[in-house]
Amino acid sequence: MRPACYLITFLSAVGLANAATSEIADAVARGDSAAVRALIAKKADANAAQVDGTTALHWAAQNDDLETADLLIKAGAKVMVANQAGAMPLMLASVNGSAAMIEKLAGAGADVNAPMTRSGDTALMIASRTGKVDAVRVLLNHGAQVNTKENWGGTTALMWAVSERHSGVAKLLIERGADVNVKSNFVPSASGRGFEGTTLTAKNPGKPEEFASGLLTALMFAAREGDLESARLLVAAGADINAVGGDGKDALSLAIF
Repeated sequence: MRPACYLITFLSAVGLANAATSEIADAVARGDSAAVRALIAKKADANAAQVDGTTALHWAAQNDDLETADLLIKAGAKVMVANQAGAMPLMLASVNGSAAMIEKLAGAGADVNAPMTRSGDTALMIASRTGKVDAVRVLLNHGAQVNTKENWGGTTALMWAVSERHSGVAKLLIERGADVNVKSNFVPSASGRGFEGTTLTAKNPGKPEEFASGLLTALMFAAREGDLESARLLVAAGADINAVGGDGKDALSLAIF
């Protein structure tokens, strides 16, 4: 799994607009609700962006400001707009694990299955990492696809939840049809990277080999992280306890290792 800083890079660009070009985005950024209302009353463009593409709705989502988000949406704010870093309001709400903000954005037309990053990470994957069960439930209720894999490491929302030891989220995902036996990408030893994500073609793709990695199931992630509760849930749901990863280790071997 990628470290949390991978997602934080998308947030950093949201907060670094020094030469602002949008009064309404500036007002939301500093939490000036009176100014926001006044600007909306004057028919200010709710989609006017700062120099990095950040809109007022981005700021409302990042600040978990539901009242302002509602005002902006009613004033015509676009819910699927991305800033220059590619971050959309729904991504920021998912990073926060805010069920209420996700509900508001999804209800206003945000596509819960749209890729949130260049690697195809979905809102469900990002929210699953937070451990906020309600946020994950809202996304699933709005049609989030539970078994989508991102294309960098081939991981799913269930793998993200288990990797962060969020058994409550794992339980909900399993109940909603998460595949407990799907595997992450195979990483051949030739890549020298030592973790999932490489897409090099091996001589025998997918065949266990010394020093390779990847081909991990959610149960293997649970064993690796010592998440006993998630492991119990996965085994009860039919997880293959004998499945082997890229280097030939099964869940038991990973736990011992």
